[in-house]
Parts: sequence; structure tokens; C-alpha cells
Amino acid sequence: KLKMIDVSLVLLLISWVSRLLVYKNERLISSPLDGFVLIFTGLTIVAFILGISSVRGEIFRFFLKTINSIIFFFTITNVIQKKYLLDLAAKILIIMGIIQSGFAILFYILDTNTTVTVLSMLRVIGYPTGPGILRYIAGTETLRAIGTVIDPNILGGMLLLVLPVAA
Repeated sequence: KLKMIDVSLVLLLISWVSRLLVYKNERLISSPLDGFVLIFTGLTIVAFILGISSVRGEIFRFFLKTINSIIFFFTITNVIQKKYLLDLAAKILIIMGIIQSGFAILFYILDTNTTVTVLSMLRVIGYPTGPGILRYIAGTETLRAIGTVIDPNILGGMLLLVLPVAA
């Protein structure tokens, strides 16, 4: 099942490529990192092809999500071409990180039933429901911070990306 972020990345990629194809004055912007990203993408595809015999549906879907996320680099470098757009994108990233941190703290403070009820309201956008959405430290009753991203590791990774930008 596709997540909202997957659909958003695909739609952004399609709109950027469409813009390149439709408008003659649009051109592909390159960066010094393009070659490295292309090599990494190529290695990823080769590794996938070499391991194709053990691939199931879920692994294939994860592979496509990974390639889409890597290609997102080119979308960003071509869409954000002006300094004010870069500043705006950084501000939005920081604000979203603060909001997500606030949700993580709020859900940590609230009782578990209220947290499960609030998070279950997000089912309309594909969010899982029920008490299983809360994550605990293995073998304990200590709740891990999740915000609205379900996985505490994803929350931590996102905040690790946001904090240096904010600094």
C-alpha cells in the first residue's frame, strides 16, 4: 500500500519532468553531486538485479520507493533554483520538524488511550489503527516517542536531518 509521502514524491517527479517536456525554455540543472548520485543509483539497480531471485512483492515495492527517494535529489536541485526558494524550503523543513517534535512530546505525555484515539483518526490517510501503533522499549512499559510517523527510528532520523538545518 502506498503511503502519502510516496504518492507526493511521484507526483512531484511527474510534474517536474512534465514541465521539462512541455516548456522549451526549461532546462535540466546539474550539480557537482549528480555523478555520485547516478553512480549510487546505478549500483542500487545492479544490486537489485543480482538479488532478483529472492525478491518478493514487498521488497520490490521498497526498492521502487528507494529509487524514487534517490531520484528526488534531481527533482529538488531542479525545482529549487533560487536562494529564496531554498530559504523557504529550509524554513518549512524546520517548522515541520518542530511540529513533529511537538506531537511526539504531546503523545508521550497523554495517556495511551487518548494517544491511540487521536492517532487512529488518521486512518483516512492510511495510518494504522489500534493499540499496536504505540511503540515500547522491548520488554518494558516505557513508551518510545513516535509523533505521527509510527516508527521511533524514523522520527529520530528526521530530527537528525532537521536539527543541522535549524542550526
